Amino acid sequence: TPPEGGSPLPEGAESVPALLEGGDLEKAEEILVNALADNPRDLEAYRLLGVLYIRRGDFGQAREVLEEALRRDPEETSLYGFLGETYFALGGYGKSLQMYQRAHDADEKNVGYLEQLLRIATLMDRRPLVRVTAEKILALEPNHPEAKKQLARATVGG
Repeated sequence: TPPEGGSPLPEGAESVPALLEGGDLEKAEEILVNALADNPRDLEAYRLLGVLYIRRGDFGQAREVLEEALRRDPEETSLYGFLGETYFALGGYGKSLQMYQRAHDADEKNVGYLEQLLRIATLMDRRPLVRVTAEKILALEPNHPEAKKQLARATVGG
């Protein structure tokens, strides 16, 4: 039976998050592929399939699925963080930075997005961005050790 309030996914698909957590990626993929065959507009199925491919380490496939979902609904901000992770894994730091910035714009108090922005800005040696991002993290978590460290480096070096 579907959970209270119903489920946007077809029968069996409500178990996908549990399958992902349990590591049964093959069964979860089968359910999601079938869900998309039945309803190609199912953004939740696209999102979960993207997460599945990330967990599997198939970042190229994850990017394709998540970009398709974003093409179908450009306002679906929950996809930006996953795309940021995907682009980072593929070595596309500039594109990853853009995706995490969009994710942060949609959820300004999400320290995880800011931490990813800080990591990428540091790798790309973008000191002004490192400084601003570290300051944003410290405004939310004043004792954040990595933000303190990177802010000190960016201030001394720049």
